[in-house]
Amino acid sequence: MSCVFPLWRICAPSYVSRRSVFRTMAPKIFYYSASGFELLSLARAYQEALRIKPFELILRTGAEIFDSREEERAAELAAEAEALVFLPHGGERSLPGFQKIISRAKKARLIHVQPVAGSDEDLLLAQKYSRPKEGFETRAVYLRLGGVENLKNFFLALLMLLEGQKGPWPPPQALPTEGLYHPQGGFFADLSSYLAWLEEQGYDLSAPKVGIWFYQGYWVNGDLAPVSALISALEEKGALAFPVFHRRFVEKGEEALRPKEVARKFFLGDRGPLVEAIINLQPFSHRLLWPETEDLYPKIGVPVLQGLISFSPRKVWEESPAGLSPLELAISVAQPEFDGTLITTLVATREEGEKDPLLGVRLRRLVPVPEGVARVTGLALNWARLFRLPPAKRRVAIIFHHYPPRADRVGCAFGLDSFASVVELLKALKKEGYHLEELYSSGEELAQKLLTTLVAERRYLTPAELARKAKVSVSCAKVLAWVRELPAEVRQKLEEAWGSPPGDLFVHQGRMYFSGFLNGNIFLSVQPPRGKHEKLEDGEMIHDPHLPPPYHYLAFYRFVAEEFGAHAVVHVGKHGTLEWLPGKAVALSQECYPDLAIDSLPNIYPYIVNDPGEGTQAKRRSYCAIIDHMIPPQMAAGRYGVLEELARLLEEHRVLRGENPAQAESLARKIIEKACAAGLNEDLSLSREEMEKDPAFSLARLHDYLDEVASTLVNEGLHILGRPPQGEASRQTAQAIAKGAGLTEEEALVLLEGVKEEIPSCLKALSGGFVLPGPSGAPTRGEPDVLPTGRNFYSVDPQKIPTKLAWERGVRQAEALLSRHLKDHGRYPRTLAMVIWGSPTMRTRGEDLACALYLLGVRPVWHEKNQRVLGVEPIPLSTLKRPRIDVTLRTSGFFRDAFRNLMELFDEAVRMVALLEEDEEENFLAAHYRKDLAAYLDEGLSREEATRLAGLRVFSDPPGAYGAGVSELLDTGTWKERRDLAESYVAWAGFAYGKDFYGLKAHESFKKVLSRVEVTYKNDDTREIDILSCDCPNAYHGGLNAAVEAVSGRRPVSYTGSTNDPERPQVRTTAEEMRFLFRIKVLNPKWIEGMKRHGYKGAGDLSRLIDYCFQWDATSDVLADWMYEEIAQTYTLAPEMQAFFKKHNPRALLNIVERLLEAAKRGLWQRPEPKTLEALKDLYLQIEALVE
Repeated sequence: MSCVFPLWRICAPSYVSRRSVFRTMAPKIFYYSASGFELLSLARAYQEALRIKPFELILRTGAEIFDSREEERAAELAAEAEALVFLPHGGERSLPGFQKIISRAKKARLIHVQPVAGSDEDLLLAQKYSRPKEGFETRAVYLRLGGVENLKNFFLALLMLLEGQKGPWPPPQALPTEGLYHPQGGFFADLSSYLAWLEEQGYDLSAPKVGIWFYQGYWVNGDLAPVSALISALEEKGALAFPVFHRRFVEKGEEALRPKEVARKFFLGDRGPLVEAIINLQPFSHRLLWPETEDLYPKIGVPVLQGLISFSPRKVWEESPAGLSPLELAISVAQPEFDGTLITTLVATREEGEKDPLLGVRLRRLVPVPEGVARVTGLALNWARLFRLPPAKRRVAIIFHHYPPRADRVGCAFGLDSFASVVELLKALKKEGYHLEELYSSGEELAQKLLTTLVAERRYLTPAELARKAKVSVSCAKVLAWVRELPAEVRQKLEEAWGSPPGDLFVHQGRMYFSGFLNGNIFLSVQPPRGKHEKLEDGEMIHDPHLPPPYHYLAFYRFVAEEFGAHAVVHVGKHGTLEWLPGKAVALSQECYPDLAIDSLPNIYPYIVNDPGEGTQAKRRSYCAIIDHMIPPQMAAGRYGVLEELARLLEEHRVLRGENPAQAESLARKIIEKACAAGLNEDLSLSREEMEKDPAFSLARLHDYLDEVASTLVNEGLHILGRPPQGEASRQTAQAIAKGAGLTEEEALVLLEGVKEEIPSCLKALSGGFVLPGPSGAPTRGEPDVLPTGRNFYSVDPQKIPTKLAWERGVRQAEALLSRHLKDHGRYPRTLAMVIWGSPTMRTRGEDLACALYLLGVRPVWHEKNQRVLGVEPIPLSTLKRPRIDVTLRTSGFFRDAFRNLMELFDEAVRMVALLEEDEEENFLAAHYRKDLAAYLDEGLSREEATRLAGLRVFSDPPGAYGAGVSELLDTGTWKERRDLAESYVAWAGFAYGKDFYGLKAHESFKKVLSRVEVTYKNDDTREIDILSCDCPNAYHGGLNAAVEAVSGRRPVSYTGSTNDPERPQVRTTAEEMRFLFRIKVLNPKWIEGMKRHGYKGAGDLSRLIDYCFQWDATSDVLADWMYEEIAQTYTLAPEMQAFFKKHNPRALLNIVERLLEAAKRGLWQRPEPKTLEALKDLYLQIEALVE
């Protein structure tokens, strides 16, 4: 063991009273630290310095100066000081009241501003304000190196300068920049001495080994409680800890190992990794700071788990539904994700201790969160167990998703043939040596086998019949024992929602039954139902957005872990319900349901690469390693039927115009008649009369539209893990990627071969290996770097949104939207409600938010060097050349979780615009704000409260919950009229977010805003995703339409944008967009055939597509009768489609027929053909008998 000790171990002098020291006229030093992390060492250094020279130290930290009164108090204290010391951490903004303090410091003869390594902002402050310049570098080194001795000498140097002495000063004392630490052994300079000490102490060197990587500052300051807690927890579980500290930020010329060198020294041996997992406690990203460290973690080759540390006290974390502050989220979660770390939970908070008698402030220390320490060490050891276990002994649960819980929807996964993918994975597992008793010839075989067992649907089956179908179960006594282990508050909530344990779901005669079956050491199963549909189907309305999952849900995951004995789980495809259960946004507690369910099981999650938002939610709330997979093969939609015929006639017309004008005129009338018969005039928002009045214009519009339909990309079937597109689909997919990225087709084809990495990456994760990180996004929208897939994708730094490019594109989007409204209505809209989500924000780096800001008439202000967004500023009306629009945002729950900073930014923008002294016809927002403010004041509210409510323009899901409150009602049919959907929408969306409030219950204010909304809007940034891709577009945008109509009494203008080509944004009415999607997708034989190739899974996706069509009409009136008729003829009454559904998935056909009959019953399908309706009723009885 080395003889070097950290300087915080130096014995402190005996107590020296503040009064005795400062009875004389001792100089005063005002010391202001943004973070205060060094204060533990500082307190000891102050005591040491007082032995030599008396002085008064006035101490403040950024956390203490939280309002204008505290700024004033700090300025008063600083005004009496002879020396000022500032330790910023990100420029002037990190030191509230800095300018006020500087301006009052008339007595100060010495100012020292300490720059943080790598911060240009701090360096500029130091250059501008520090004086005297002589000796600055030495003083800066004292502070930079830290420790008691250096800090003591820093103070003595200041005092000497105040006395007119310029030195000499003691040289700064170098401290170890890296090493190992153990609470019983102290400091170790190298691995060999640490291993020797472990052996001397009787540790088993063959035990599992887990690295802990933390800041050198924790060691220097003696702030090591969380590190010691992690060490103890690992050792109690029979493992060895390799706790390594490292001074990450160094100045040029300083000697310190870079991260890669630290890794080689302590975590890597000649034969590979010396540890089987690493717990990283350092925020920020290695690779973003030092690009050469990109291969740092890959070379170590083991999972790296991000242990989270909060700057706030535990009480703040416990009470916060967000879990972390926006800054903590950015630096401790979003940025480390770029390195490929696995996000876990909170291991420590920063707590105030008793007041230091000399400094007069409460020193803050890191304090472990015991349950977080237990969770993170449990996860680390379970990942390490995968690393150590041979494949033949590994037990893996593969969990398919099932939403909604109907028999046609088992294995749902957006864009993925989940069953064929799992078949490919099982083949690879067998080859690797995993124990499987059988393989499957196709995904269809696996799907049908799973359907013979219990799944999540209860329809048609009694509890006894459900029990007979089940292959796995557990006694209710065991379930009760599991429930007793839950936190008391969780047990209470479960009982309030689901009655006494074990509840009724899938319980029969003393046992609880689960989906799935065993295949050797593989458990193939279906995620249990979330409970919302079951509540509604049983006649109960869901009034609580925080409805906990049923007992059955939590018991399933305990069964997987304890009864089956899984070493890992694989959740198949986007997405399940685990990561959307109630709880904190990130840094989950033991009372958050995702944490309760997944516990410490390694979670591997194949996920589509173009949905970074929802995938990131899974990373942060279910602790998973993402294995991203490719989007489905792409193809041009082409033309068919009447579209093909019209294209041919238009070409004939083009030729005839020059040869025979009379015939051309006759043909034009025929084309217009045929187009109107097919409803294509409605696609173009033209009446028949308008087309006939100006045939030349109309035929040109029709020609362009048919070309757009033909050339628009649609999915050609579904993706299968590890399989690149084949044949013509490969060529067209490559062309789409190449077009957006400026590549050749050949280059794009090479990139597509990278899809083959998906299965090997799954195997690597299941072997306890490190999965490479990679970017996420839409490959056909200029992002070819998302290939190869098979990586653990990352997203964005939220502090840099919107980027400058996103701003430019957002401006174009806003101008396209306003131009369309001007064209349709001859004026600008006064009010607009916009739906904004997390995934598009990540894919585009903030284009939608930029659009919303520009509509308000403000622009972002970026930091000159690092491009972080500092705030917003108004665009002068003379530049804007239009009124400022009153914009309200309705965000998703994930946007709320990931981009709280952007909600605050938009709230800041709203309040800035509201207070501009502009005419009401130039500033629609200010006009409404003034009116509402007066009304709230008249109601007797305080000015502060009235001001807050009048400016509310950002609304989202309730804190800790997710959803729009619409889809479940539509799925179960438990609504009577559109107003029911609207009321549920308002109940879920009436929570306001902003600069100083989070999840404020503001339903009446939300309705006040809705009552004025003229336009609703949502943009789709890529054609890889559209309003019929899932139920969320309708739930959020369609629900918004219904809510505005119910509250205001009038239907809003509803627009849907497309920025698939960001240089040429398009805006359609939502009804036009629906008709466009009917042409390219819903009725397109090429698209339908692609889905049919996937058997049961394809049929289920076709069934769900019709759900989405129906749901949009239920909220927004966007389907004409001919569209229902075409669905009926194409999907249900065509003999070949009936044969397909009956063979592969008869419940899918039954669902489509039910939806069509429901549409007719509710009057959405207003005048169905009598023959069609009778045929549907007959078919319903036939299929119902078949599935029963």
